[in-house]
Amino acid sequence: MKVGRFEVKVINAGFLAMDCGGIFGIIPKTIWQKKVTPDEHNRLKMPTNCLLLISDDRKILVDTGVGNGIGDKLRKIYNIQDETNIESSLAENGLTPKDITDVIVTHLHFDHAGGVMDHKIKKPFFPNARYYTSEEQFHWANNPTMIDRASYKSRNYKSVYDAGRMQLLKNGEQPIEGMKFYYTKGHTPGLICLEIEDENQPVYYCTDIFPTSHHVPVHYISAYDLHPLELLKEKRFFLKKLLENDGVLVFPHDTKTTAASVELNNDDIQINRTFNII
Repeated sequence: MKVGRFEVKVINAGFLAMDCGGIFGIIPKTIWQKKVTPDEHNRLKMPTNCLLLISDDRKILVDTGVGNGIGDKLRKIYNIQDETNIESSLAENGLTPKDITDVIVTHLHFDHAGGVMDHKIKKPFFPNARYYTSEEQFHWANNPTMIDRASYKSRNYKSVYDAGRMQLLKNGEQPIEGMKFYYTKGHTPGLICLEIEDENQPVYYCTDIFPTSHHVPVHYISAYDLHPLELLKEKRFFLKKLLENDGVLVFPHDTKTTAASVELNNDDIQINRTFNII
């Protein structure tokens, strides 16, 4: 899909399973079970979808999946399935990790930042890339709360930062032409959302603000969202932009629906058209 100066693709970095109670938060099971079917442990299989942006001079990856550094215990808890992974998905597009020039890590939760490092050889997985995350998120990840500390694994990113390979972006900073960075707080402080700019149909990657298509209704807020009232405002903000700009929203964790556009229906913004591939 051509968007502005980039060819935009959604690629898969593997699958994990998350507890449905956490995914849907205060939404009762009698409601969410009409939308999804959990496994015998009440978990939902979810992809880790990443963005691949290709221009004349750059090959940009947005998020990296779980990676290869997760231990056996957590692999079992989250039912990690990585027969398909970021390396194999890049290969399907004629690329290797060495070809990636930039890696944008929207936030440092292990299912988005786990692939920053190649833990088998203890080196950056994308050896020629410049890495970006927000300064606010980086400091939060190094000082998390008891609620979210299990989401962060410093081994995924600390050595890359210590080596001077990771640029910490201040709120409002716009480091790459053709993309707009939004700095948010609802899911986790400093989470970066992206708009791939285009006059006709921009693409929005709001990562875990809208983890699946089921989270488009503004009141669908997960138990992993640290600041629900902030998230509510952010969801309304991005849905309005999608509606006004005829944009496409990419979902990082939806098994069936890769992306969607929205429409106004009885004063409510709802999904209009869905995309399985972009």
